[in-house]
Amino acid sequence: MTFVKLFQPGKIGAMNIRNRIIMAPTGTNFPGDGSVTNRAINFYLERAKGGVGLIIVEGASIDPLYGIGKQTSLKLFEERFIPTFKQLSNTIKEYDVKTSIQLWHRGALASLKFDDRQPLSPSGIAIPGVWEIPRIITLEEIDTVINAYVYGAMNAKEAGFDSVQIHAGAGLIHSFISPYYNKRKDDYGGDIKGRMKLLVEIIKGIKGKVGKDYPIICRINGEDKFCQITIEDARALAVELEKAGIDAIELINGSMAESLGVPIYTMEVPQGHFAYLARRVKKLVNIPLISNIRINDQTLNCLIRLPLEVWNTLTNVSHV
Repeated sequence: MTFVKLFQPGKIGAMNIRNRIIMAPTGTNFPGDGSVTNRAINFYLERAKGGVGLIIVEGASIDPLYGIGKQTSLKLFEERFIPTFKQLSNTIKEYDVKTSIQLWHRGALASLKFDDRQPLSPSGIAIPGVWEIPRIITLEEIDTVINAYVYGAMNAKEAGFDSVQIHAGAGLIHSFISPYYNKRKDDYGGDIKGRMKLLVEIIKGIKGKVGKDYPIICRINGEDKFCQITIEDARALAVELEKAGIDAIELINGSMAESLGVPIYTMEVPQGHFAYLARRVKKLVNIPLISNIRINDQTLNCLIRLPLEVWNTLTNVSHV
């Protein structure tokens, strides 16, 4: 198989990328108190050396009161941590790699164990079998969340990131989009137009502060059967996101926790199996689409198929 455009330059909004290979955000648990640690910087440094065009850094919390999650989560609401984020972005860009950082609010994925406050959700529906019962978020708190995303994006820009990614594939925004978790009767519920209202307002708020030329990428679910999000929902959402000013959309297939483990796929799932999600959306929008899940190289596939005792003898195996 030949990839005609994979190594050709790409563009997301005003951001030029040297090729079309993107490292999706990957949780490392390397952060310490919310800042970027040297271990995390070294992790991303090795990926930048590998030749990727854009690195999207793992999710950073934007709300100091709710939705922080684990204490090791990055925290972009803390100005005192900005110098460590700047060190990370500068390190990545030394290798001609563009940078982005994922902003998110964990919503019902947060925990009293970490945040010391009852988690928030659109309708107070708990994630089955795992998490505490969340509290219904108020309209005043929705405004606070929107402002928190805007502030997080401003901090990301100050820290030197070339763009930001809004995570709407898990956490609070995802639960608003999901008919399973969102039973609201106000303007933020009902049909897909109401359920996407929070996300659209966040995007417009960010664009109004950081400028229209600062790229925003959005991660959404192309489908999420457990959470009742359909490809038609994703298609309608993509059209409205482009109107709101989004510069690129990444399509995934379910949230690991909220969809009860759906996105954990075995080697039996064919390579590029979920690329059809981007294909279905691409017909409706003019902005770039990012596809992922089961897009791996054959070397890694072979390594994963090795017996455990052989795998344990291998060292210095890396994959971008």
